[in-house]
Amino acid sequence: FANAFIEEVIEIDFGLALQAVRYVEAGSEPIVHKLLERIPQIARKPRVSDTDYGWQLSSLPVRREHATALKKVIKLGDSLGGTAASLLFEIEGPDVRDELLELLVSRCDDYNFCTSLARTLAPIVSDADLPTLVTMADQVQSKLKRAALREYQGFDSALGIMLGNVDPELVCEAFLDKTRPFAGQQVRLAVIHDALREQSSSKALAVAGGLLISGDDEAVISLSFITGLRHEGLALDWALIDQRHLDKCTQLLSHEQFGQWALNVLGSVC
Repeated sequence: FANAFIEEVIEIDFGLALQAVRYVEAGSEPIVHKLLERIPQIARKPRVSDTDYGWQLSSLPVRREHATALKKVIKLGDSLGGTAASLLFEIEGPDVRDELLELLVSRCDDYNFCTSLARTLAPIVSDADLPTLVTMADQVQSKLKRAALREYQGFDSALGIMLGNVDPELVCEAFLDKTRPFAGQQVRLAVIHDALREQSSSKALAVAGGLLISGDDEAVISLSFITGLRHEGLALDWALIDQRHLDKCTQLLSHEQFGQWALNVLGSVC
């Protein structure tokens, strides 16, 4: 009876079916498989937003036998694909870790997909992964150089999330190539910037400040995020910000992209 009921719900309200299957006490596996197989078809329907079923999908009771169906949903990309990738990691664990990391490169311009997956991978990322992540950043940079893509915000945002608990000094040391100009390592720098925005420490403050006075103007955005925490009573070593940083922010006030961020820093520090 329960299976027949779910079948009927699938036809009437797909989102409700995704939720209802959680309450099937036995024999839910074929129903879950049917739901996963139906998602690509449902996602192609007019007026169906990618986010319509994302949160329901995240709580679907999947098992290893659903891996193939999940991979079909992953191919959809966006939030649905990212959620499916997270579910795949939940059931397969480290066995699919490298496969999922590769997806962050191949879908580097898919912000919703990358950030959704990154939140799942973040707890298992440590400083031991830095060489692998740097290699991935260089792969995205190579795509950028060949004009094979125009955006990579999904990738750097994802790595920023994943590196949010890694020592920012180690992140900067791994990603920043001091022998190359900033212009030739946009992706590496973007990852550093995003990782710093996830941190709220004196070390992050020092790294962001150091980048800024070294000529990395975009670091003022990360610095703005960190210094803005002063109003929240966060105890940071404000002696790390000196006249050099203030002078640089003053110079950036007229900058179209960075002016407001520079003003925010000055407002927080002065």
